[in-house]
Amino acid sequence: FQYHIPYLKRVYVITSKESTNQINLFKETINMIFPSISIIEYKKGGIDFQDVKEIFNTIEEIYRELAQEDIKEKEIIVDVTGGQVPTSIGAAMATLSRGRQFQYVSTKDKSIILYDIGYFED
Repeated sequence: FQYHIPYLKRVYVITSKESTNQINLFKETINMIFPSISIIEYKKGGIDFQDVKEIFNTIEEIYRELAQEDIKEKEIIVDVTGGQVPTSIGAAMATLSRGRQFQYVSTKDKSIILYDIGYFED
């Protein structure tokens, strides 16, 4: 979070069905360190982290909801660091539209790598 602190207002957390019971501890921990950041569990009860389509659709829902608040896609970053491979794939796929980005925190040196990639017919 430290990298994004000057701009970060909300964090949407997508939990798995197995990890959803840890969301309150996560919220408490983050709120102690960064009290001004709002932590929101998206889809209470978690989703299936093996289902790439469900991950993709969930990220798409978040983009649609934030668009209704006039938040631009370039102001949203999807972090694909944690979780299982299908989770990261589905989340990254949801960012292939122009103006969307995802990030990954390197397990080697903890650096943040930002990706702005896309698949376009032009």
